Amino acid sequence: MKAGNHSLGELAFDFGGAMGNHIPVLYRLNGIVSTQKQFVKDYKKERIAIAPALTWIPNNNTTFTLLTSYQYDPKAGYRNFYPKSGTVTPVTNVGYMPYNLNLSDPAFNQSRREQSSIGYLLEHDINDVFSFQQNLRYSRSDERSKYLVYASDLTPTIIKRFPQREHNEIQGISVDNQLKALFSMGNIEHNVISGIDYKWVNSHNKFWRNRDKEGKYHFDWSNPTWGIPVNEKDLSLIQNDKKKLHQLGVYLQDQLSWENWNLALSGRYDWTEIKQQSLLKSTTKTQKDRAFTGRAGLLYAFDNGISPYISYSTSFEPNLDRGKPGSPAFKPTTGEQTEIGIKFQPEDQNTLLTLSLFDITQKNLTTRKPGAEFSEQIGKISSKGVEAEIHSQITPEINLIAAYSYTDTKTKRDGRAARVGKRVPSIPEHAASAWGSYSFTQTALKGFTLGAGVRYIGSTSGDYEESFHVKPYTLYDLMAKYDLGEASSQLKGASVQLNVNNLTNKRYVASCSNVEACFYGSGRSIVATVEYSW
Repeated sequence: MKAGNHSLGELAFDFGGAMGNHIPVLYRLNGIVSTQKQFVKDYKKERIAIAPALTWIPNNNTTFTLLTSYQYDPKAGYRNFYPKSGTVTPVTNVGYMPYNLNLSDPAFNQSRREQSSIGYLLEHDINDVFSFQQNLRYSRSDERSKYLVYASDLTPTIIKRFPQREHNEIQGISVDNQLKALFSMGNIEHNVISGIDYKWVNSHNKFWRNRDKEGKYHFDWSNPTWGIPVNEKDLSLIQNDKKKLHQLGVYLQDQLSWENWNLALSGRYDWTEIKQQSLLKSTTKTQKDRAFTGRAGLLYAFDNGISPYISYSTSFEPNLDRGKPGSPAFKPTTGEQTEIGIKFQPEDQNTLLTLSLFDITQKNLTTRKPGAEFSEQIGKISSKGVEAEIHSQITPEINLIAAYSYTDTKTKRDGRAARVGKRVPSIPEHAASAWGSYSFTQTALKGFTLGAGVRYIGSTSGDYEESFHVKPYTLYDLMAKYDLGEASSQLKGASVQLNVNNLTNKRYVASCSNVEACFYGSGRSIVATVEYSW
């Protein structure tokens, strides 16, 4: 159970067990009911979710688990863009846009989401070497929203807005069949997985908008007024698209172990077909692709706890985004990654240190401006850097987690020359975090745990042309927890906890993807949790 600022209320449960002493069936049921106002005025989030599961164990070699879930968000929260002017940079004689400003209108607001799924996991041990596993899942989602979307700046404080409505339906089926083998050849141990999987996704996207040529939805954020009536009959259907994805893949993986050496080799081949229909224009596009991807990783574990490693992998993902009318269907998004690093786990110590260098290249990513009706692809992006992390239980009382990353991103190839050689938006060059906690185990404070943390996000590029930058920010967090079982044996398994994120309630811009798509970060969050486990 949780309660907190912004009228947070949440009740969650998770329990399970055997159906009976002589019945080979286990059950599990978890769910949640929550509500919370957002820091944006007049908006809130509400959620109801439940996930029942049953596991049948007919014999020692076979298990069958049925998995189901349902989630309904009658209020799925605020969604809008903010301009650079007034958020990243102040406006002369006006200053910054209020942190909780609603750029839409409470009278024209819907954000609703409904999701459900059903599937199963079948596992069967054939013999001491071979086992078979099959996973199947069907899922569907229905999202509906309407709001006044920010489109562009007219003056430093007056913005242009469009009333728009969206309805997105998605359903899909995925099935994965795996044959596993555990065996040894000489002194080499093998863990082999071979499989075939299939994915089908069917989506239907509708989009209505009023381009507001009369300017009746213009909005002055320095002197805001709400309650402007929106006649939904004035909204024109400008997108009515259906998309279908068929993807078939076969794969093989072998994890080999010999003395202190560990080698992982895997390969995968995919066939995909994407069919896109525009019901407004009565046009159909079909994109067929095939690709081989793979991964190789090698690690050597020294007896002193030092483990250097190196890995290389490639990726392939069909792109279901929508391009400019009349243009060819989008190419799949592909990538390759090289990583070299070292892990150190000192003997007889609960500490793990990792240091890695990475080089990632991605091709054909997509991006979209707020006012645009279609996306565009970025030719080639590179990301190089270093990551360092430590997890350590220094003493039975003191726990420490710290991390640092340096990331150098660049657009390497694109149809727009102004983007080439510039940093990718929203990705900080420097980021660091640290979290420490102290658990009292002896004194009168036994059962108490106190924690504190700091998060630093460095400056980021505001757009693909790197025409402006978003300032860095630092946030502080606190935690206090008490095990009620220390106060009374009758309360064993119960605990209370208080978390405070963004302790100073710092106002900051989390990121921008262009001058018309900036986002404020979350303000102070105070959450009290009561938990009971038995």
